[in-house]
Amino acid sequence: MFDGIVPAIVTPMHDNGDLDAQGMRTQVARHLDHGAGGIFCGGTNGEFYALTKGELIQTARVCVDEGRGKPIMAGSAFGPVAETAELARAYKDVGVAAISVLVPYFVDCGQIAMGDYFEGVADASVLPIVIYNIPGKTRNDLEPETVRRLARHDNIVAIKDSSGSRDKLKALAGIEGLQVMTGSDGLILDGLALGLSGFVTGFSNVAPEYVYGIVSAYRADRMDDAAHCQHLVEILRDMMKFGNPPTVTKRAAALRGEAVGPSRVPCRVAPGEIDEELIAIMERAGISLQASA
Repeated sequence: MFDGIVPAIVTPMHDNGDLDAQGMRTQVARHLDHGAGGIFCGGTNGEFYALTKGELIQTARVCVDEGRGKPIMAGSAFGPVAETAELARAYKDVGVAAISVLVPYFVDCGQIAMGDYFEGVADASVLPIVIYNIPGKTRNDLEPETVRRLARHDNIVAIKDSSGSRDKLKALAGIEGLQVMTGSDGLILDGLALGLSGFVTGFSNVAPEYVYGIVSAYRADRMDDAAHCQHLVEILRDMMKFGNPPTVTKRAAALRGEAVGPSRVPCRVAPGEIDEELIAIMERAGISLQASA
């Protein structure tokens, strides 16, 4: 369903915190111009945790309108099956291709229970399901055997694995009937070597020339260039120690001159609060900056 880089796009906002629809259109076009194989909106980097249901749908509508026919994946948080199914219906109405469903969080869940949950969502959803596994945030980690079980469901089409584990990615890559996408920018090159075709990334918002460059160079058999781009992305990943990753990503994009606006509270940072640290890392990765307040 998804091929190449699928940016986990940030959600542009005005200074007062309102959604910036024109800013979103600009960001979608920016990624498509770099060769995006689709767009993932309303995910972690899209600040799903700070958006209302109506805003999630509005964001998805803009992405579909500006998406040039590329598949749009839209996010949903873990919640009651009926609520997720309702959101899926609204997403389908605006033209979304698939809904990303987060692994349960806050509560500790067993593998059987999580499998039952995803099967229930898949039964109820009018859209294909992309499982979003991010154990560092949810504390729950879908094991390969559970994913293998879920791959047998006709309406579960993919998994976005953000565990950051090479071993986990390798185990998932062997599961038939399921597209496996890495959600870790540090594993794009590893994923290509494993034969993966889709890569959901946050740093494509900050350094699209490097992130898209990994895939384009690899597919052109320019392995040294692909490895160099992956190395530069790895340098950029040092930024994540300076705060909430989506907040850091958005601020770094702003420092590159992108009109994406602030993050929403409680994860908002003031201009200048972490700029010095982010600028130093980006310069170390060879990025020239255009300051944006």
